[in-house]
Amino acid sequence: MDRIKITGLRIFAYHGVLDREQEEGQPFVLDLILGVDLGRPCRTDRVEDTINYAEACQMVQEVMTGCKYRLIERAAQEVASRLLKQYENLEEVTVILKKPRAPIPADFDTVAVEITRRREDIDHV
Repeated sequence: MDRIKITGLRIFAYHGVLDREQEEGQPFVLDLILGVDLGRPCRTDRVEDTINYAEACQMVQEVMTGCKYRLIERAAQEVASRLLKQYENLEEVTVILKKPRAPIPADFDTVAVEITRRREDIDHV
């Protein structure tokens, strides 16, 4: 399976267990790995035959800012679900959602969740 990768997508949103996280917001960083057959767009050279990166990023922005989730696990699930429902040619999506300013009393780079969902999971997402 071919893959399209979008890495380091930065979005300011309002997710978290603590009230102040949902009030003040914080930055999140997403990496997306989109599993899709790129044979047709390689032959046709038409954006309509692939996944439009700008459109996909806009959709992720809308999901991340459209609701407030307590868990980044839920936010990642919503991103994966929306992408699978939007793009019929998308067979698999991996979402890595990073929370670099998680309120943890420790020295760390980032907290992240990684989920992978497949086309056959769409009825369950």
